[in-house]
Amino acid sequence: MDQASLLIAMYRHCGIPARYVVGTVELTPEQARNWAGGFDRVEDAALAYMYGGIPLSQSFAAGGGKLRALRIEHVWAEAWLSRDRYMGAAENYPPCDYDPAAPHKCARAWFALDPSFKEYDIIAPPDIVSDMGFDPETTAQQIAVGAKSSCVFVDESHI
Repeated sequence: MDQASLLIAMYRHCGIPARYVVGTVELTPEQARNWAGGFDRVEDAALAYMYGGIPLSQSFAAGGGKLRALRIEHVWAEAWLSRDRYMGAAENYPPCDYDPAAPHKCARAWFALDPSFKEYDIIAPPDIVSDMGFDPETTAQQIAVGAKSSCVFVDESHI
């Protein structure tokens, strides 16, 4: 909700109407695992959502009992934006206020925007020690040799 709040504040600052939308989002098991932080098991992702205080429900495939989707409560933003520049709408749309009975007749529309929904590429961290050619054993020996030759009153059991 913090990212939606920031987005709404920026749109409103620019004079563009914006609003919150609260609803349910259906995530595939892959999306649920990824969005929760790259869990290997969808059950662990579901626990992460629950422990985070996010209401959720599960949808199972008929017959097989395999988890088909997670449905989570979510907040996102909508902004009242021009359609003609972004969606290829005809240029003859009249500028108008939103009419729920005829939203297709207006050059503007409410667009759903969700800055928090991102898919992550989970990559393994680099092995910095081997990439740098660092050998911890050799370094420890060099420190020990240097410590023995330059220190006085050093208990060798601490080296």
